[in-house]
Amino acid sequence: MSLSPPQPSPEITRLQRELEENILLIQNIRKELILSQITVLELQDTVLQKETDKADAISILGQAEHALEGKINYIVELDRVLNEKLAAAQNAATAAAPEIAARDQIIQDLVQKLDLANREIGATHALAGNYARDLAQAQEALRQALLKLAALEPGR
Repeated sequence: MSLSPPQPSPEITRLQRELEENILLIQNIRKELILSQITVLELQDTVLQKETDKADAISILGQAEHALEGKINYIVELDRVLNEKLAAAQNAATAAAPEIAARDQIIQDLVQKLDLANREIGATHALAGNYARDLAQAQEALRQALLKLAALEPGR
């Protein structure tokens, strides 16, 4: 007689099948859990990278603000120096105004005197021209008289 292995009962077969299905389900859930953990880690890396980028951007912004503050301070200082120089120039112009007015009066007086001197020189030139003309006429008359006198002198 040969002994054949005993046949499992249908209940045992069903339970074994459920056990195998549950094992597969657990393996799939573990696989999904691992994939989810990987995704979470990748997202955490991305968040860390974004936070690093944000910190870098804030640092760059701080540097830019610092540079701008330096430029603004420089411009303010330039404006202050310029205003001081403008005030000094205005004060100098105000202080020089009486001297300029006095100089302008002297210049006006000198211009009037020069104009009068030019008119007198013009009159003197006219008078000298008249004298030169009179001299030329007198010399001509003298020459004519000398010629007449020479013609009248005996022995010549």
